[in-house]
Amino acid sequence: MKRFFVYYIIAFLVVYSNGFALKEYDKLVKAENTSIVRIKIPDGSVRIYNAGDAEKIRIKGDIEDNIADVMITKDKSSKDTILVKPVYSKKIYSECYLKFYIPQRYNVIIETDSASVKVEDFVKQIKINSVSGEISVKSITEGLEIQTISGDINVEGGAKVLDAMSISGDVEVIGDFPIVKIKTGSGSISYEGSLLKNATLFSTSGDVFVSSKRLDNSLININTVNSTIKVTILDIRNIQYSIKSVSGSVRANQEIFTEVSGDRSEMKLKNGNGDSIIYAETISGKILIKED
Repeated sequence: MKRFFVYYIIAFLVVYSNGFALKEYDKLVKAENTSIVRIKIPDGSVRIYNAGDAEKIRIKGDIEDNIADVMITKDKSSKDTILVKPVYSKKIYSECYLKFYIPQRYNVIIETDSASVKVEDFVKQIKINSVSGEISVKSITEGLEIQTISGDINVEGGAKVLDAMSISGDVEVIGDFPIVKIKTGSGSISYEGSLLKNATLFSTSGDVFVSSKRLDNSLININTVNSTIKVTILDIRNIQYSIKSVSGSVRANQEIFTEVSGDRSEMKLKNGNGDSIIYAETISGKILIKED
């Protein structure tokens, strides 16, 4: 019986491992009359690079041998979209490790389960949907939308609009984004930039850290349930705060503001004409306002 069990385990490992051998993939794609590249890679990794004014899309990397091919076709749901996804020889998900060199005229949609995603030097609209893969974007884009369940999100660069959501992953943003919307469940939110214009930040139990050199007729809304909110604005001219913690506490250096009212749970602070407004509210967390 013991010998049979050992043979069974060895046979299982041999069969199971057969789907893990890698083979190279390299293809040039000329997609006429299209403006969107939609990439559906369940597992592995996706890397996006800017191919500038190139006429063709290049896809290069490694795929597991359970993948018969990488299908590249017009998307049935959208005539101006080219769809890229693996075709499996068996009904088992296998991993793709692919780099996409995409001309800068294209918008990009990435859909994945657990594949890691990395985007560099891209200039058009980017939309990423993921379950658990890590997401990293280092780019200046027209617009950036990211949704994931448990993956961490790291963004560095800039975009006209940033919309990011993660249920249990952390979200870290460095750069300048005129319009920002970030939402998490238990993940933390960290934003650092030189100018923050319009932002809505929400977390249930993750801490929220906001740091900006200055504001300019800005409107910032920060809300949490039971976590810490820390706001640091270097240039505090023409700024006003409205901060509230229902059962927690609020702290601020009141001496640097010309108008102060409230107590340890609710406070209003103002300098100059107060053109830029920050609303920060938590149920049971604490709020800390710092000038440096």
